Amino acid sequence: MIHISNSALDEEVALQFYRQKEKFLTAINKSVATNFDILKRWLSQESSLEAVLPQGGVVCFPRFNKPDEIDLPKFYHTLLHKYKTMVGPGHWFSMPDSYMRIGFGWADEEKLSEGLNNVSKAISEGVK
Repeated sequence: MIHISNSALDEEVALQFYRQKEKFLTAINKSVATNFDILKRWLSQESSLEAVLPQGGVVCFPRFNKPDEIDLPKFYHTLLHKYKTMVGPGHWFSMPDSYMRIGFGWADEEKLSEGLNNVSKAISEGVK
């Protein structure tokens, strides 16, 4: 039997944050909404990808609409090693690598935009 739990210190930090969440919630929600708008604009312009936009949370799971036209190993390698940008490849989630997980909640606007632009560059370089 395996049990997984957080450390007592992590639990205490989370509790203290939760008790004061009103101090941070407005700024966090504003940042998430801004980043979501950036993601939506980018997806509308990135013709190689399609996605069902999330109705909550801060992750999106787009996929290549023509995966046979992309060298997927080259795409992921180029994105990580050349552009120093990481997405979660589909196999991390028991899906084909034509899917990728993109988180948009942690980064500021500039870093998110840069990361999404890097994805577009790696897509261009991965076209067969």
